[in-house]
Parts: sequence; C-alpha cells; structure tokens
Amino acid sequence: MVLQFEFENLKLKQMKLLNKLLFLLIMVLPLGFTSCDDNDDDNDILPTEEVPELVLEKSTVDIEVANISNVNITQGGGEYHAFSSNPDVVSVILEDNILKLSALKRGRTSIVISDKNSQYKELSVVAFYNTLSIENSEINVEIPLGHSKTMRIPITQGNGDYKVNTESEIVSASIENDSEIVIVANKEGKATITLTDSYGLSLSIPVTISTTTIPYNTAELEEIMANEESRYIYNTKDMHEYYLSEVSTNVDGTTMIGLDSSYGYYYKVYFSGDKSPGVKANGRLDIWLYFAQIKLNESVSVEIIKNDGTKVWGVYSYIRDEKLNFGHFCQSINL
Repeated sequence: MVLQFEFENLKLKQMKLLNKLLFLLIMVLPLGFTSCDDNDDDNDILPTEEVPELVLEKSTVDIEVANISNVNITQGGGEYHAFSSNPDVVSVILEDNILKLSALKRGRTSIVISDKNSQYKELSVVAFYNTLSIENSEINVEIPLGHSKTMRIPITQGNGDYKVNTESEIVSASIENDSEIVIVANKEGKATITLTDSYGLSLSIPVTISTTTIPYNTAELEEIMANEESRYIYNTKDMHEYYLSEVSTNVDGTTMIGLDSSYGYYYKVYFSGDKSPGVKANGRLDIWLYFAQIKLNESVSVEIIKNDGTKVWGVYSYIRDEKLNFGHFCQSINL
C-alpha cells in the first residue's frame, strides 16, 4: 500500500510539472508569433523613391517682340503644365519638354511651370524691341516769326525709360508720359535731338526749323473753324478773360467785330465790307486792356474764313519789331 501511495504521489507531481510546462509554452508562443509578424512587416517596407527636382534650362529670358524663344525643361517629374501670367505680353505653348515663348508686345511677365509631383518653377521673361523709332524719321517745324512753337512727337517703338538730349539753343526737348517727345522750337536753323531708351538703343533725330509770316497753317485753320465757341484771341490770349461784352457794327461800309466795356476798355477788329468770307481791305486792330497791359492800334491783314449764317470766323496778323502778331475770332452774327 505504501508503494502504491508513493506511485500515486509521484504521478501527481509529474502532472503538476507538465501543467506548468504547458502554461509556460502557452505564454511563450504569442511572443514567437509576434516576433515573426514584426519580421514580416520589416520585409514589406519598400525603399522611398526620390522625387526628381523640376529644373529649367534657364531662369530668365529676353525675347524681341514678334519673335519666338524656346526654353527646355531639363529635369522633372513629367506631366508638365505651363501658363503665362500676362499672355498679352508673352504667350506660351508646351510641346514635349519644350516651352515655346512668343513675345507679343513690350513688357515683363513670368511663365509658371508645374509637374505631376506638384513642383513649380517660375521663368521671368522680358519682351523688348530691338529698334527705336518715332512717328517721323525727321522733324520739320514752321514757327511764326518771332515766336516759339511746341510740338509733340509720339515714340512708336522702344523700351521705355526714355531720355532725350540736344545741345542746340534753337530747340529744346523733353519726355512726357514716357511715350512722346515734347519739342519747343525757338529759332530758325537746324539741330539734332538724341533719343535713348532703357536697353541703350539710340536714335538721332534731325530737326529743321523755319519761320513764316502766315499766322495759321491749313490744319490750324480747320481746327479754328470747327470750334463754334465765341472767342477773341490775340497772340494766344483770349480777350474774354477780361469780362468784356461782345459788340459788332457796320457803319459806312466798315465792319467792326469785338468786345467793349463801360470802363473804356475794348478789343476791336475793323475792316472794309461785310462779313462774307474773303480777304478784307483796310484792316485795323484796336486794343486797350489795362489789366492785360495791352494798348495798340495797328493796321492788320484780315480774312473772314467762314460764315455759316449764325457765326462768323476770321483771322488777322501784322508784323512789328520782327515779330508776327496774330489772332482769330468767332462771333455770333446777330448781336
């Protein structure tokens, strides 16, 4: 009986030991599986592919207006797109990896390029002219004797930031609105004006100034007749500034057109005949304006240049001390 009890006791101990081993095995197995899973995850991680940088052949480009320039995309992710921030100045077409740029007019803009990796590059573009020109290749100015005359000459082609220079006393010049040359012709003679722009282009402009005793040229006469406003001009001054009243008479075949006041100041043009168009005889200009410091009584040449039945237009002139004095008027016929 003792042997049997000891055998049963040993068997019980063996069972307890086996249970402990099984428990330890159960605890260790998940760790083993976890370690295998971690190894599998490591095996699944792929190396990161490097994204190629978007690179252009150049970062800036200058293009002559009306010309085309090509710029290569030398590196990038593909699937490129490009647009111009000012397509009125420079337009862009993308063909394969080539940017085809067309300069349409002078100015600055930028071309924006992108690829499939959302990378962007900006290309700065300047559209410029390769020549400098004005409306006329040379300037001929006719000025009234003893007067100066101002002319405006448009700059038709160039790159802005214009500068002008002349070393002659007979003419002066300046730039206005960075778009035109303002010339003041002072004396008869010849001179040269030099025009330059921001690209260093230079243009020499010959200027010839002559004098005339004819008060108004054809274009100026057309302008005078097109203006229906009542006015009385003497050497660029409008006598209406002095608050005189309009007057007109015809006595014994002599017509008077002008202005008068109760203070004894006046501006009057006299001539023989009526107000019909044509050159008039016995012309005379009589002015006394204290505030304008003008007092004169001169024989003048008078011509009625237009009469439309409601208004009459006329011009007059005379020479005194080597200076042509002149003016014009427009007055209602029925005063």
